[in-house]
Amino acid sequence: MWPTRPCGDAGGVHFIIQADAASRRGLIQALDAVKILAALLMSMTVWPSMASACQFYTPSPDVLVEESKNLVIAHPVAISNVPKVADDPSYRGEFRQTILWEVVVGWKGKLKPGDRFTTRRMHNRSGMCSPGAGNYSGDPLLITFSGDEPYAEFDEYSIELHRDLFKGVQDLLIRRTSN
Repeated sequence: MWPTRPCGDAGGVHFIIQADAASRRGLIQALDAVKILAALLMSMTVWPSMASACQFYTPSPDVLVEESKNLVIAHPVAISNVPKVADDPSYRGEFRQTILWEVVVGWKGKLKPGDRFTTRRMHNRSGMCSPGAGNYSGDPLLITFSGDEPYAEFDEYSIELHRDLFKGVQDLLIRRTSN
């Protein structure tokens, strides 16, 4: 039991402090541990939501084929950024990007190899998830799009980074044409 000592009198009732200096230090250490635990718990609830904000949805090959009005493999022929300073990959901020694409393979829709189409959308490279937004290497990409040209509603998937998606779409379309 902690040592006790009288601390005062209020209306005939004695107040007793049941802690000495050593037990107060122990209490402070315990509270510090609770603060650290609370900080860890808070960080575990905040960080996953921040990390999930950077995760991008990649559909299955079935969904991609079924929900796409146009599905092509194309490579960028010309890219225009407004403002022009957005041409620099280190640029941080909002910009409009227009891309002229050339079709390599037309899988779904009216476009055939050699046809060209234009996409236009706003990008913002100021967020933690978007430092590479609007940077293209010139390699062919798997692209889905709908609406009217210039297409604002489009998604592109790197064939190199999404090999399973590319192979799945290719296999699915081959099966459909052979049936």
